Order: sequence, then structure tokens, then C-alpha cells
Amino acid sequence: MNVREVFARHAFFLILMFLWMLLCDGVLYGMGIAWEVLAFLNVMSGCMVCTYIIKVGRQRSKRKKEIERIAQTLDQKYLLQEVLGHDKDPQEQFYAYLLRLGNKSMLEKISEVKRERLQYQEYVEQWVHEIKTPIAALKLQCENVQHKRKRDMLQQVERVEHYVEQALFYARSENVEKDLRIQYCDLYDCCSEALLQCKYLCTSAFLQIHFAFTSAIVATDEKWVIFILNQLIENAVKYRKEKAHLYLYITHDASYVTLHVQDNGAGIPMQDQTRIFEKGFTGENGRKHNQHATGIGLYLCKRLCDALQIEIMVRSKEGVFTDMQLRFHK
Repeated sequence: MNVREVFARHAFFLILMFLWMLLCDGVLYGMGIAWEVLAFLNVMSGCMVCTYIIKVGRQRSKRKKEIERIAQTLDQKYLLQEVLGHDKDPQEQFYAYLLRLGNKSMLEKISEVKRERLQYQEYVEQWVHEIKTPIAALKLQCENVQHKRKRDMLQQVERVEHYVEQALFYARSENVEKDLRIQYCDLYDCCSEALLQCKYLCTSAFLQIHFAFTSAIVATDEKWVIFILNQLIENAVKYRKEKAHLYLYITHDASYVTLHVQDNGAGIPMQDQTRIFEKGFTGENGRKHNQHATGIGLYLCKRLCDALQIEIMVRSKEGVFTDMQLRFHK
């Protein structure tokens, strides 16, 4: 609060004081006090009042700047009321009290929301683990059934299994760091397992798989990498075209091992390539080729890659190919 604001806030008081001085001057003048003396007293009184107001205005302006400076340096802004509480100004202490009440209410609400989210996450995880049992039983029954549509049935079961896994990983993505288990693993084994988990999706789509590279050891979480590969392979199946091909191969440079998951499918339009990792973004391909696209798969891939410090990139040409690249630090 600067000096001008202080004068504006105390304008009513100043007007009353001015009227009081006029009244006193009239009384004193009627008692025979010379007007020169009255003028001198009025000037002295006005100077004292103005000096006091200017001093208060400067002090409050200085205090305001100090609080603003402290607020800018605070990482946790809600602690600002602790700073305000140290001042002796009753008005400022009252504002600090109101801030404490507001922060207390906010923290209680945040704690309640966190508890509800934790309960929901625990429910989803429990549901996923429970639903895996009937899915596994259904898959086993389909394996043992001799039927011309056996492959289609297994494909749908496999797709359900992937969606269930996606729900589990999405529920855990908020605290993915707690579930990480970093160790050395072979990308060859990761790709083999991912292809095995997607075998019915690939065979039903008549996807020709080109997978031939030797071992490549990296430090990462094997389970998460397999999940990411499942999402990329499933996208290659969704947006395939006739005579579909899928290429999995490794390239090396001085700092990175790069795993490529490349297909010859619909490709990604140039204007969509910068947004494919946004949550819920389906793009032009989602509208044209797969109206049930959710835009969750690549979003989760990006979240998991960030947690694992894997760089995920895309290189694509519409109608020709899509090359999804996972870059691992050596």
C-alpha cells in the first residue's frame, strides 16, 4: 500500500479532522485567539498528520514489497501465512489468520480427494487381478476348442487382455516410480515376449513380422517396456493396410541403443505428429480408420518412457510408414 492509497483510505477521517479544526478555530477565534496563532496551529497539526500518514504508507509499501519478494521465492505458496503472522500489525495478523483457515480447509479437501483416488486405484488394481483369472480360463478353453473361428475368438480374448493391462497401467501411472524395477535386460527378450502376447492379433491381421536382431542389453524395467511394445504393435495392427508388414530392429550410436517398431500402414499426418502423445488425442487416423480409438495408448507410452528415461520419437509419412523409436541410454 503506497502513500496515495493510505490518503485515499483515510479520506473520510481527514475530512472529519478538517471539519473539526474549522469548528475549533471558530471557537478559539471567538475567545479572542489571533488568527495568526490559529493558522500556525493548523499548519503544524496538518504537517504532523501528513507526516504520520506518509510514514505509515511507506512502511506498508515496504512491507508489501517484502511479502511479494518472499512469495516469489517460496516453492510452497501456501506457507505465506506463516510469513504474514510474524508482523505486529493487527490487520495483517487478521489476514494471516484468514489465510490459515483457508489453507486448513484446502489441505483437508486435498487429503480427502487423495484418499478417494487411492481407494479407486486400489479397487482398479484388485479388479484387474481378479478379472485376469476368468480371462486366462477363457483363453485356455478357446485353445482347446476346435472351431473354425477359434483364431477370431482368441484374438478378441487377447484384445480384452490388453485393455485390462492398459487399465492397470493407467491406474498406476500416477505413481509409476514406486513400481519400477530397473535392471539389465535384453531387448531381444522384450520383443519376443511382446510378440508372443500379441500373436493372435498379428496372425488374424495377416501381419508379416520381420524380427531379426541379436541381443541388446539395456538398463530398464522389462515389464514396462513389454507393455509399451504391446501398445505400439497393437497400433500397427489397428492402422494396417493390405500386405501389412511389421519390422523390429535395433540401431546403435555412441550414446544410444534405439529400438525401432516400424510398419507400412496408414502413417501419421504431419500436423498430428506433434500431438500423438497427448491424452485423448486420436487425430485424423482415429477418425478415418478406427472410430473406437481412445488416444490413451500412446499417452501411456509417453508417461512410462518419461519415467524410465527412454526417449520415444516418431518418424512417419502419411500412407507409407510409421517408425516408432525407443531410445535407451547406453
